[in-house]
Amino acid sequence: MASQPTSNPAPTGKAILWMTPRMISTAFAKCLSGVPGCQVWIEPFGFSHFAREEMKKAGITELPWCYEGHAKEFKVASENLEKIFNCYFPTERLPYANVKRDLEESGSKYVFVKDESVSMKVDDARKYLPTGYKHSFLLRHPLLVFNSFRKASFRQLSASNILKDESHKTEDAYDLRLYVQDYYIEDLFENHYNMWKYVKENIDSSPMVFDAADLLNHPHQVVSKYCESMGFPYSESLLKWNPSPEVATAWKWPSDTLYRNKILVGPSMESSEFTKAPPVPAKEQLTEDVVELAEQAMPFYDEMYRHRLQISA
Repeated sequence: MASQPTSNPAPTGKAILWMTPRMISTAFAKCLSGVPGCQVWIEPFGFSHFAREEMKKAGITELPWCYEGHAKEFKVASENLEKIFNCYFPTERLPYANVKRDLEESGSKYVFVKDESVSMKVDDARKYLPTGYKHSFLLRHPLLVFNSFRKASFRQLSASNILKDESHKTEDAYDLRLYVQDYYIEDLFENHYNMWKYVKENIDSSPMVFDAADLLNHPHQVVSKYCESMGFPYSESLLKWNPSPEVATAWKWPSDTLYRNKILVGPSMESSEFTKAPPVPAKEQLTEDVVELAEQAMPFYDEMYRHRLQISA
């Protein structure tokens, strides 16, 4: 039976933003890294999830949650992740149990974690949610998410030379639907929705939800409200930041050089402020794979969108 959530947990100065890829979350992380003394973590549980998926692909049937006694399994996961992302992943950063421990032991007054909701798709994973953190959720229209994801995944797979078939060697011929399991996006928005429901039913009955378009078009309203809700100090200076990707060297990453992967992190890593949101494209302008995946995602997006932070005109 689910425990009764606190109706409105007090701000703690420690926050987790649950997201999916291609939601402008990296720019938001750069924004909040301007909070004095804020420690920023980038997808620690997301790569714990990816590590377990890589073990599964390698034929490891007992997928460990903890590092102790499983160094060999995590070494396999690290090596496989390195082939995909072209950077080294320290094995001790990959287990769920280690991430939970490190987040709970952080001595920073302010901590911001952006992480992928897919990492918490099963109850066994949710056992490792750290205590003392407020939860929040980012949204973006599925057509924009999957169109961006299609472009980025094609570039990443091409660069890693692991496209499935010669017929996929051009972006026009690439079909994202053939790679949804490889890229862990078969239920992207459904997992996001389920994590939101879990938090509502067990931790916080009204976690903050905000949409990327509102963030881009009304950054002052969204960022100030976010800071108030999470317990961060807000100032107008947060709305401008250093455009250099090197600021990310101070962040906590699953791999120390992951921030250099321009395909993965996108243009957000070189951003210096929020710019106006692009319009949602017409379906006729997009490829069939993007449209189909977005249509499957819309019911979950729509339900969460109805609960988003309301922005005044």
